Formats: sequence, structure tokens, C-alpha cells
Amino acid sequence: MSFNGFRTDAAVTREGLEAVAPMAIEAALKAERMQLESEAKRRQMIEMDLQQARYEASLAERRYAACDPENRLLRPSSRRVGKPRSDAWRPARRG
Repeated sequence: MSFNGFRTDAAVTREGLEAVAPMAIEAALKAERMQLESEAKRRQMIEMDLQQARYEASLAERRYAACDPENRLLRPSSRRVGKPRSDAWRPARRG
């Protein structure tokens, strides 16, 4: 009696795969569930960060609007034209 190595290897491989196939499918499904849960948590954290940033921007805007307009620090381009600034640079006079 003789055995063909190729047929034997193929049969052993086929039987081994049939035996572990249900476990492999279960592992793949579990990995997919874990990935989806991880993505959902990450998305939730990003949405919470965005919500916090929007709240902080809104709060800063409300605080700015509530402060005394005369006490605000203004950019030089937003000052009224014609009113000289006390700290403005002036060229030295000759003569």
C-alpha cells in the first residue's frame, strides 16, 4: 500500500480548515464589532471636543460683548480716523 503525499496533505488541510472555520468566523466578527465600537467612541470624543470648543467660543463672545466698550483694546485699524494716538510714532522735526 502506498500513499500519495499531495492528496494526503490536501485532505489534512481541508479537514483542518473545516474544523477551525467556525472559530475563525467568530473571531473575525468579534474583531469587526470591536473596530466599530472603537470608531464610535472616537467619533463621540471628537464630537464632544467640538461641542466644548463651540461653547468656549460662544462664552468668549458673550464675555466680550458684556464688557465695557470703552475698556476694550482695539486694533489700530479699528480706531476712529482723525483722532491721534498718544503712543503714535511721530518723525522728529528739523530745524
